[in-house]
Amino acid sequence: MERQQAYTTFFLNSPNPDNGFEGRLRGVPEDDEGLDIDFLRKALEQVERDTTHQTVPYIKTSSTRYKLYKHIIYAVPTFSNPSGMTMSLSRRHQLVRLAREFDALIVTDDVYDVLRWPEVQGEAQSKLAAIPPRIVDIDRVLASSAYTLNAY
Repeated sequence: MERQQAYTTFFLNSPNPDNGFEGRLRGVPEDDEGLDIDFLRKALEQVERDTTHQTVPYIKTSSTRYKLYKHIIYAVPTFSNPSGMTMSLSRRHQLVRLAREFDALIVTDDVYDVLRWPEVQGEAQSKLAAIPPRIVDIDRVLASSAYTLNAY
């Protein structure tokens, strides 16, 4: 596995040294729609250029073989920390496509997916925005026989 990409949050950029991610995480800024896809694309391209790809030896002897990804993208798509931003639907689609292009596993923290409040205080709850689909749901909708799922 190469470097992992994450939002620019303190706790992700300061991992415990014994978890194997020290020096391998990079923060990704947000733009008006959420995670900055252009920045992430350039970062992934840079990692691809900077790293030598080694074939991971196949060790597992059972009949089940798990997919090994080259990259991990960690995201909080709804009410992300620390900005509170919710990633747009089109940006969620772009993220899934980018993950497929770069063989990246998307790991999302969906703890805030059902959290809602009116934009105007006192407004009826019936006027709340719809809950956006989770990244894993988008991945399944966009799935085809040519791709494995990239979001869990």
